[in-house]
Amino acid sequence: KPTRESGSEIKEIFLKSRGAQYSYLLKVAQDCNEQTAVLYRDNESAIPLVDLLERNNVPYRIRNAELSFFTNRVVFDIQNIMKFALDMKNADLFEQIYYKVSTYLNKQMALKASEISREYHISIFSAIFEHFDIKPHIKKNLKALETHFNHMRNEAPQKAINRIIQYMGYGDYLKRTGMSDTKIFIMKSIAGREDSIKAFLNRMEELKDIIQNKKNESKSLFILSTIHGSKGLEYENVLVFLENVSKFVSIRRI
Repeated sequence: KPTRESGSEIKEIFLKSRGAQYSYLLKVAQDCNEQTAVLYRDNESAIPLVDLLERNNVPYRIRNAELSFFTNRVVFDIQNIMKFALDMKNADLFEQIYYKVSTYLNKQMALKASEISREYHISIFSAIFEHFDIKPHIKKNLKALETHFNHMRNEAPQKAINRIIQYMGYGDYLKRTGMSDTKIFIMKSIAGREDSIKAFLNRMEELKDIIQNKKNESKSLFILSTIHGSKGLEYENVLVFLENVSKFVSIRRI
């Protein structure tokens, strides 16, 4: 039984999208003049909000932050595909991604293409087209994939992520392997604030460093925490971030 008398009613705050939730929380943080905690299911849910807070120089505290999002295989794959678009001579990257996008090359062919690329200092696709005798339908597919990489190099990173998932075969790879695509939204949220894939890749590294080395601003009234990490603690105001229903639950202590 609680020792306190009951306070204000729990309030639901509905918003149109998950992106709108982050914008709402930024406004709350900017106007924060009393202790306010934002609680969420897992640490990665806070990454787009951390990105917004940092960009706007808004003080905050984050409890028990961890970096598993940045080492997730899907996050690695998307970044590696983008990095390969910036340097299609990078045989090491190609060997990590060729079977995750629609090359339809077996391992022996992929390794041979990498060997030729390194020897002659040419792009992987040039190595394939100039030195391999491949079936017309595979060649047509590889030409299309090369075009996707070329377009990605100069387009907005959010559009590039959509291209990778929908048109380059990575979405099919996720389905085949049974891997979750839950990390994609987080990456798209960050990518939407950058104008190139190079800037996005740099920002991902910056956010990793920010979260890893964040100094505890003990006087900050705006606090980020997982629900699990908040057990046993008390806050004047609490916003519970419900990811899948586009709303918050607001609890105010009287």
